[in-house]
This record gives sequence, structure tokens and C-alpha cells, in this order.
Amino acid sequence: MFPECSVFFEIERYALRRVVLKFFLNARSWQMFLLLVGSMVVAQMLLLVFADPVIGVLTGTLCYMAVYMGWLLSIAVKANQKLEEPLKKSPMLMVLGLTYAASYLICALVLLPSSLDQSRGIPGFILPLHLLAMVAIFYALLFTAKSLVTLERNRSSAFFEYSGPFFLLWFFPIGVWFVQPRVNDLLGEREI
Repeated sequence: MFPECSVFFEIERYALRRVVLKFFLNARSWQMFLLLVGSMVVAQMLLLVFADPVIGVLTGTLCYMAVYMGWLLSIAVKANQKLEEPLKKSPMLMVLGLTYAASYLICALVLLPSSLDQSRGIPGFILPLHLLAMVAIFYALLFTAKSLVTLERNRSSAFFEYSGPFFLLWFFPIGVWFVQPRVNDLLGEREI
């Protein structure tokens, strides 16, 4: 396997992680839809609960991103584990990308409102950081879609072959209805 990733990808070692992984991989489409869309609704409701809008946005966004990134990570890591050795790719870059995107999101939500000057607009250093976070999330979507399709076909896949799952993962409120049954068939197990 990839020894440099062993610390990050020993997901099945800890009970809570096993439960979360098992849920994401065995959940039905409607359960994942409610969880993903419900976390966005909760994020919006938290804006009303907290007096400080930054805390409301930060808390709600963290709830949503934890669910979405956890779903992507669960699919990608388990699919990659099931691939034959020559087809496996190290998921380290995906994990680093998702970690960066989550860190950027937290920092941007905490630091950006205090650094905004109405007359000058958004600071210039935000644009490259934001674009890098977007690239990291797109890479996570690509890695997840490619791992899933490669596992289905048992051979390396070109972008044209996994572009469907890529866009379905990207537009997840619709895509979860198509991707999650495939996840259940390929990766869902009663005992993980």
C-alpha cells in the first residue's frame, strides 16, 4: 500500500470512524439526501440562532462541510482500498486538499469579515487562496469519481468515463440519487 498514508487511512481502526464510514457507505439515497441537504438547512437556521452572524455562518458551514467532505472521503478511500494494486492511487493529495479547503474556509469566515474595508473591497491575497481551495475540492471530486468508476470497471478510466459521477458528486442534491446506489452496491457492507 502507501506507507506514508498509513496514519491518515487507518479509518477502520477506531470505532467512531467505523460507524461513520459504515453509515456513509450503507446509507440509502434518501438518507444521504436528507443528511446533505438537511445540513445546509441547519446551516441557514443557525444564522438566525446566533447573534453574531460570523459564528452562525461558521458553525453551519462546518456542519455542512463535515458531512459533504466525509461522504466524499468515505467513498474515495474505501473504493481505493478495494482496487487492485496497479490501479490504486495514493489518496494523500485528496486528504491534504480537503484539509486545506476546510482550513481556508474556517480562516476566511473568521478573519475576512474583520479585514474587510468597505472602500477597498476584498484583500488581494484572498483570490489565489480561494482558487486553490476550489482546485482542492475539484480534485477531491475527481479522485472520488475516478476511484468509483475504476472500481466498477476494474481498469483505469479516462475522464470521459468518470465525468458523469464527477458532475453528479458536484451537484450532489441531484447526484446523490444516482451515486449513492452505486456506492451501496460496490462499497456497502453490513460489516465493515
